[in-house]
Amino acid sequence: MWRFLFWVVLTQICCVQTLNARCVQIYYDSGSSTDPSYTFGRVHALFLQNLLGHFPTLQQFVTPVEKYEKGQIERCETNFYVGTYYNNPLPNDFLSDFVSTTRQTVWLGYNVWEFTPDVLLKLWGASYQSLSTLDWQHVDTKGLPGFFRDFDYKGQTFTKYGVLLDGQPTQFDGAYEMTLLKFLDPESERTVLSWARHSTSGQRAPYVIKNGSHWFVADSPFSFIHEADRYLIFSDLLFDMLGEPPIYLKKKPALIRIEDVHPRTPLSQLNALANAFQKMKANFAISLIPVFNDPYRVQTPAPLPTTVDLTQVPAFVDALRQAQAKGGVLLQHGVTHQLDNVKNPVGVTAADFEFWDKAKWGPVDKDSSNWVVERLERSFSVLDKVGLKVAAWLTPHYAASPLDNIIFGQMFLWTMGRSFYVPHTIVQKSALPSLLSSDLSGSSVNGQRLRYFEDLVVSPLKGALTASQFFPYEIYGDAYGQRLIPENVGYLNPDSGITVDTLIERIQRNAVLRDTWASLFIHPFMVEDKAHGGLGEFSGDTREIERLIAAIQNAGYEFVDLGTWTQSHLKKIRPQPIEP
Repeated sequence: MWRFLFWVVLTQICCVQTLNARCVQIYYDSGSSTDPSYTFGRVHALFLQNLLGHFPTLQQFVTPVEKYEKGQIERCETNFYVGTYYNNPLPNDFLSDFVSTTRQTVWLGYNVWEFTPDVLLKLWGASYQSLSTLDWQHVDTKGLPGFFRDFDYKGQTFTKYGVLLDGQPTQFDGAYEMTLLKFLDPESERTVLSWARHSTSGQRAPYVIKNGSHWFVADSPFSFIHEADRYLIFSDLLFDMLGEPPIYLKKKPALIRIEDVHPRTPLSQLNALANAFQKMKANFAISLIPVFNDPYRVQTPAPLPTTVDLTQVPAFVDALRQAQAKGGVLLQHGVTHQLDNVKNPVGVTAADFEFWDKAKWGPVDKDSSNWVVERLERSFSVLDKVGLKVAAWLTPHYAASPLDNIIFGQMFLWTMGRSFYVPHTIVQKSALPSLLSSDLSGSSVNGQRLRYFEDLVVSPLKGALTASQFFPYEIYGDAYGQRLIPENVGYLNPDSGITVDTLIERIQRNAVLRDTWASLFIHPFMVEDKAHGGLGEFSGDTREIERLIAAIQNAGYEFVDLGTWTQSHLKKIRPQPIEP
């Protein structure tokens, strides 16, 4: 049976497929004519590219708008302009072609005022008013200045992020600017797909307009994205902009994963959660750390050993197998989820970063293909020795260098969660064949993989910031070549105000969106009583977790068996983007 499954998987991955001729073009502000050091536009274009990975048959063309050539907009069915640089002088050919084309064209953010008033009237039946500003004269109940915070879409309200910086009561952190258009004819309001509402004045302004084939989005939706953001509105409208149908026509996928499970995790917590999922008839996942390491005895009293792996704790392995029998699937959550003898920041498994230096917020000093591949292969040996298989990779704290993420994307058929991104270029003579992935070969080919990565060179864009992105739906090829299973709802964190009700609210809001998962995680200690950081009235109390599961099911989602799902959703990774 296992060999047959391998044959099915390889057939889906390796078979020759004819590249669909359909394509999409992304134009972004590079600032080349005014500010060569500007990189923000490329980051936002990268975020759009990642989202488009949900539609892997589309060839992406990614071009600085300053390099636009006359007639180029006719090459693809859909074209995006991501306006992030204020008053960037746009090529006249681009402006005129944008107006005249019958292709789907989407304008995001700044610089729409470079069209003449008569052209704006033709495009969207509107005139340009101004950019929105913060209203410090009128504050809300939390003391925040007024801004266009709320966005109505499909009967739900999505919100922009905005906070006051600690100790700086007049310093606002958030994407408060928005391009304000005003309709000259009330009939044009019928073209609005989403309205923005001001948090203190109640004023409305169009956020998304569709007039024929011309779209307008009043800002770049990639600034300050969060789990209830207007970014999700844009993610949903991509289906219409691209003319693509959703994948899930009935119930959409749901997944809860039990996070940071390692050989020192109390079995009572793991067993209580597995029993709760079984009771609710809900599949689940376990984020498994194969090796526990605590060199500074942060959590390990003497004389217990500071390092222990799966092979040394048979009772823990048995508990994992019992959880699998109850509907659980394993994810590999790093190797040690900490950095050997380095305090990063404290030195203990599950608390620390493994592939990222927290203090300098960059790659670890020893980061290299050799170090990453050998570290992963050691963990494959541990897993194979106890006969456990994982369905996907999960990067500790979602943080790793571009080099690491590219290796993860080739070593595993699927990656779970979010990622940090920076624009980059890749040089690699030959990618790792799928046959040598951990999914298909485990530790049996240890030592044979490194040669595929020895010539891998990743060059981040100089001056570009590293930014995090989450996804509402699965991605068949992000910037690093990873297939990504989304985590889009967040996690239970009562100390920060993220309660079961918070997560339910997010899930119900997202239910109006296409292909959007209900994917989140919880920590094992959530089954403890409140005095010990949990949600229960007593140790082992899972009633709040069961309430969360039931709410997800009632919202129209279906918990997926991730092991089966990953093997049946192996679409070919989207083609490499073409850049000038």
